[in-house]
Amino acid sequence: MEVAATLMTSLASTFGGAAAPAAATTATATASAGSSLWSILQGTATALSVVGGLRAAQAQADARNAQAEDAKLEAAMEGTRGIERRTAIRQRMVEDLGARDVAYAASGVDLSFGTPAKAREGAVADANAALSTDADTETIRRNRLLSRAAQYRMMADDASAAGTLKAITGGVSMLADVTRRR
Repeated sequence: MEVAATLMTSLASTFGGAAAPAAATTATATASAGSSLWSILQGTATALSVVGGLRAAQAQADARNAQAEDAKLEAAMEGTRGIERRTAIRQRMVEDLGARDVAYAASGVDLSFGTPAKAREGAVADANAALSTDADTETIRRNRLLSRAAQYRMMADDASAAGTLKAITGGVSMLADVTRRR
């Protein structure tokens, strides 16, 4: 705007002597009004940008928090699934032991020692190994899901903080521009 005022003054002095001061005054007034209008428009645009940035950051933070909640619920569901799997393993073991006992008893073999006893011990050991493996697998899955939930929460906090920082820097930048113009 100051450039426009200088240009008007220059033109006025080139094309006529008496009109030069009036043209310069008009140009200065126009430049001042234009500068104020420009400051208002820039301030409004910056304020809208700040609000939009904050809303976008909050939306991103909300999305990350929702993902964290989903991961947390998935971890709880994994616990329930683990209980169901281990219950099924125990049930199969009992059914298998019962079927073996019936087969050995039907053949007239004493179940308290020898091959039937060894087979029973082996079946119980296998079932215990399967139960232990499943419990370890469940723990790993749950920990992984809870870790993912924590990461999503950190990402939500980072998105929120970044949006706030961007809003603050945008506001400060606009104030610096307006101050520089005056």
